[in-house]
Amino acid sequence: MNKTLAVQYALLCLREIDQHETITIREISELQGIPLHDCQDAVERLVAAGYLETTGDGRFSLSQPLDRIHSLELIQAMYAEKPKVPAFKMLFQSQRLGLEKALEAVRWSRRVEDFPSDGGVARG
Repeated sequence: MNKTLAVQYALLCLREIDQHETITIREISELQGIPLHDCQDAVERLVAAGYLETTGDGRFSLSQPLDRIHSLELIQAMYAEKPKVPAFKMLFQSQRLGLEKALEAVRWSRRVEDFPSDGGVARG
């Protein structure tokens, strides 16, 4: 997306969120006429910059009054690299515990000859 357009979408998002206590991305998109994907991108960047907070149910609100947001900071937030989302999450508190559980599963599979490469039966 064009960065100038991204800043414009961010301003429209902020304006719409300011008019509601909480609002969803879909509602912002429909009310402001912003393509849903672009609206989602703008909101994600605004959350990463600390201008918005999520209520946990897919709704967003301002984390500070609009008059405290400086235009230069907003432009920097929209031009910043998008936060990366990990491809997967570890299901355990520590990576070491997760690794131990994965190795335990592999050892168990080998004992019951579950791998076709080890002479086990392929299951499909």
